[in-house]
Amino acid sequence: MSTIALPTATIAVDTAAHRRRVPQLEAKSAMVNAAIDILHERSIGAVTYREIAAHTGFNQSYVARYFGSLDELLVAVADELGRRWQLQWQGDDLAAATADTDIRLRVLLVQHLLAGGVPADRFEQFQPAQLDRLEDVLRERYPLSPRALRAIRAKIGLLVLIANSDIPQAFGIDRDTVSDVAALFIEELGEVVPITERLGW
Repeated sequence: MSTIALPTATIAVDTAAHRRRVPQLEAKSAMVNAAIDILHERSIGAVTYREIAAHTGFNQSYVARYFGSLDELLVAVADELGRRWQLQWQGDDLAAATADTDIRLRVLLVQHLLAGGVPADRFEQFQPAQLDRLEDVLRERYPLSPRALRAIRAKIGLLVLIANSDIPQAFGIDRDTVSDVAALFIEELGEVVPITERLGW
């Protein structure tokens, strides 16, 4: 049985060995991580208060209390996956960015939440810092205007998004072709200056 004690914001969790008190932030983190584990194995619909409770040992009423709704729990999961992406994706390795399972999961989760009515601006705070670093690298290597840099950054973001969603497949584009598109774009970067000059950027 779980109990909550205010104002210290801790809850008690029963484990096989003992009963211990857990601070609210630690409890919420455990719930989010449990949801991520579930999502890596099963569908988004498998994330329920009951499943989170079973994975963490917390009473499911506290999962509901801490997040208010399943959508808010899933938004917290998307935020955590965004933080993981920022920590894990180092350098300018676009191939690594398109192969990370956490990135793919975040893309699918954000698509689900957007379709369910969660506003897109709810996710803007987790634009990957890596894209900022890539933009800095491009600025150092090429004499590009701010407009060209924004367009290239957006294209990289779109490639990561496409590579980690099922949307291309729904339009008859297989994963190998998506990988080829990413490879083509990387090669095109070598010609980015004359291309943007022709576009008047």
